[in-house]
Amino acid sequence: MDDTPIPVQLQRLVRKADANAVKADAVVREAIREVRGILAVATTEEPVATSGPARERLFSRIRKRMAKLAKRLDDLIRASMNYAGKLAADRAAKETGLQVRYSKKHADEVCALLSPSQGENLAAVFTENMTNRVINALRSAVVSAFQENAVAGGTLKGLASAINRKWQKAARRNETFLFKDAGGRTWDTRTYMAMNVRTNAMRLYNDLLVENIARATGSDLVRVSRGGDPHCDGCRPWEGMILSVSGATEGLPTYDEAKAAGCFHPNCTHTLGYVDPVADADEIELQMQFPPEDDAVARRYRIDVQRYVERGMATDRARVQADRDNLVDALRHGLVVDNAKEVVAGLTDEQVSAISRGGIVPEFAPAKGTRKKPEPERWNHGTSGGVVHIRRDGLTAARLAEVCGV
Repeated sequence: MDDTPIPVQLQRLVRKADANAVKADAVVREAIREVRGILAVATTEEPVATSGPARERLFSRIRKRMAKLAKRLDDLIRASMNYAGKLAADRAAKETGLQVRYSKKHADEVCALLSPSQGENLAAVFTENMTNRVINALRSAVVSAFQENAVAGGTLKGLASAINRKWQKAARRNETFLFKDAGGRTWDTRTYMAMNVRTNAMRLYNDLLVENIARATGSDLVRVSRGGDPHCDGCRPWEGMILSVSGATEGLPTYDEAKAAGCFHPNCTHTLGYVDPVADADEIELQMQFPPEDDAVARRYRIDVQRYVERGMATDRARVQADRDNLVDALRHGLVVDNAKEVVAGLTDEQVSAISRGGIVPEFAPAKGTRKKPEPERWNHGTSGGVVHIRRDGLTAARLAEVCGV
C-alpha cells in the first residue's frame, strides 16, 4: 500500500475546518459587540455602578450571552468533527476495499474524548475563559475606583462616574476579549479556532480511521504518512513508521507512543494508512529488526539505511542515499522548490554527507533582506543541523555546495 495521505481528502478536511473557524470568529465578534452593548447601557445606570447585587445581575447577563456563544461554537466544531468522521469512514473503505459505515453517534463519542483541557468541551473552555477575563476586568475596575475614591475623599456620585469610565475603557480594550491558553499565550479568535478546529478534526479523523480499519480487517497495524516538516521533532521520526494500534504486535511502537512523543501535534497534518500484513510483510519485518528506542530519529535513520541495504546496496552507499532523501525533503519543505531532487542529485556523495548525516539535516530558509541590502546566503551551523539561508530562485547543486562550504 502507498503510505502517503490522500491529498484531495485532506484538503477538503482542512478547508472545512478553516471555513468553520472563520464562521466561529464571526459569531465570537457578534457576541463581543453584544456584550459591549450591554456594558454601554449599564454604564448609564448609577445603581449598577454602586450596587453589588446589581453588578452581579449584570455579570449573570454576560454569562448567559457567552453561554449562547458556546452553543453556536459547539455546533460549528461538531460540524467539522462529523465531516472528519465521514472522511475517515470513506478513507478506511478505500484502503481496505471493505464496507465501512459512518456512525454519527460514535463520532460524537470520540469527539467528546478528544476535546482539549482534560475532556472539557472546547467551546465551553473558550467562552468560559473569555467570560472570566471580561468579568474580572470589570471587577478589577470597581476595586480600583473604590480605592481611588477613598484616597481622594470623593462622593458616591463621583464613585459611580469613576466606575463607569473604567468600565467603558475595559469594554473598548480588545485585550479584554482575547483568549489566553493554559500556557499563558494570548490568541486572536480566528487563529485559535482555526488551530483547534483543524487539530481536533485531524485527531478525530485519525482515531476513527484506525478504529474503522481495525473493525473492518482485524488488523493491528497502521502507517504514518510522509511529507511533513523534516525539522519537526515530534513528527519527523515517525514518518513512514508502522505502528501497533493495540500494542499487541511486539517489536513495533504503538500509536499511543507516537502521540505521546509529539506526533499528531496541534496543526499536524499527518495521517495514518492501512498496513496489509501480507503485502507489507517485508516492510513489517524490516521495521521489527529495530525495536522502539528513546532516540526515534536514530531508529528511523537505521530503518531507512537498512531498506537500501536489503535492495542490494553496500552499507556506506545506503547511508549516503538515506542522507540524500533527507536532504531532498528538507529543501522541498524549507524552500518550496520543485527541483530539490535534481539539485541533490548534482552533489557528490562527500558533499551530501557533509551537509546531511545520520538523519540530521539543516533547515533551509529563503534568504531575505531588501533589494539594496539583501540577506547574505550562508549556513549557520547548529547542533541540529543549523539553518541554511539561500535564495530559492535558480537553485543549483553548485550554488548549494558553495553556500554550505562543501
